[in-house]
Amino acid sequence: MNYDVVVVGAGIAGSILSKILAEGGFKVALLEKKKKSHIGYPWEITVEKRIFERICLKVPDIHQMPESPDFYRFYSHNRNDYLEMNAQDDSIYYFFHKKFNQRLLGMALKRGIDFYENSHVKELILKDNQVCGIRGEQKNLLLTRKFKLNGKIVVDATGSDQVLCKQTPDEFLMQINARKEDWVSAWQEVQLVASDKAKECEKELNILPGIAYVQVGKYHAFQVLFYRKNNTLNLVFSSTPGKHNPSARKQCMDFVHTYPFLVKRLYGGGRKFIIRRSLDTMAGNGFICLGDAAHQIVPTTGSGVASALYAADIAGRVIAGAINSDDFSIEKLWEYNYNYQTKRGAILASYDIIRLFMQGLTYQEIKSIFDSHFLKESNFITLYSANKIVYNIQQIFELLSTFISHMELIPIGVQIVQAIRDSQRILRLYQNYPRIYNKERFLAWQENVNNIFLRYYPDTSE
Repeated sequence: MNYDVVVVGAGIAGSILSKILAEGGFKVALLEKKKKSHIGYPWEITVEKRIFERICLKVPDIHQMPESPDFYRFYSHNRNDYLEMNAQDDSIYYFFHKKFNQRLLGMALKRGIDFYENSHVKELILKDNQVCGIRGEQKNLLLTRKFKLNGKIVVDATGSDQVLCKQTPDEFLMQINARKEDWVSAWQEVQLVASDKAKECEKELNILPGIAYVQVGKYHAFQVLFYRKNNTLNLVFSSTPGKHNPSARKQCMDFVHTYPFLVKRLYGGGRKFIIRRSLDTMAGNGFICLGDAAHQIVPTTGSGVASALYAADIAGRVIAGAINSDDFSIEKLWEYNYNYQTKRGAILASYDIIRLFMQGLTYQEIKSIFDSHFLKESNFITLYSANKIVYNIQQIFELLSTFISHMELIPIGVQIVQAIRDSQRILRLYQNYPRIYNKERFLAWQENVNNIFLRYYPDTSE
């Protein structure tokens, strides 16, 4: 079968891109290893409101959305010692992942795409260093059928598995080997609180309804408790996988078993995924990757849906231009790299510096930062949330003056200032990402970026 575009992976990234391309009149194949009814995850996600305007996507009925918090309270050890953020001003929608994913897939199907479920893509087809299709096998009951699909452009939207990215030629320069510290184990679960135990829940956990309590720790370790006004408790746990670290799921199960007022599991689930800045290049001859496959994730929070929607909007326009001009070269598709990296990619790369900096702190240092009260809410939010890094020299001097009043914090204070400055340097480097493809210029840019990031790695390799 011949297609304009073959998209592998029917998650949010693959589904929205397929919809966009089909609306443009292109012949699209969308492949997924799962059954259609199994696509999407049983947990909640956050999406920036402005993304919907950018991609001209109608917002789902807000009455079908889960209850969102009024405030976030960030803390280290003591829930009474926190930094607070007004969640109502955060311009965020809450969605059920599975419902949102199924909605996007349904929209793509209505636009006439060819959908192949239960399809395991095994191999990229390459000719003269250009991707031109895929091979795989489709499993139905006891039968396995091999298939081959030709595409002018092939898209990897397979998530952290990066099924196709890993097969790209060395000439594509896709360095995809994430470090073990970049992997995260996450688990979310919503539990019903016994109707007569509401006050006991508040007292035992030291929480109030409508507030999400976020405990910040080392190596992605965090815990979120959000007691909703509908008498349910939203739990989120995350940690870096390792033999000495309990999995996020085990942490959640241990927590639930500790408190008898949690009487029923309503829904939830989890997985392992990569959390870091995007790949340095996400395009090759006849090839593009996006979503989790391209590491398009907010490094400080692990949320990737908004980035996937943003990237799909760019990729759709670039792919349309390539097909209309009958040019599928890396030179033509490089526009996708440039438009993403110089804007959203730049912001998220700057936050990856903050992520790595936080990973490098000891538990005691994290505790000291919160206990000292030297970070104001506005500074912490700017440092930790997914907005543009806005620290200027005056703000850095203000932070330094605060450190001086806490002599024991001067060493960590110097590190914080350095991390802020490095995040600004990374922001500027990404904003100056090579506009057109030139291998030598790209490698020079990449070296400058790596020289900054290597300061935050425990060794000299990723």
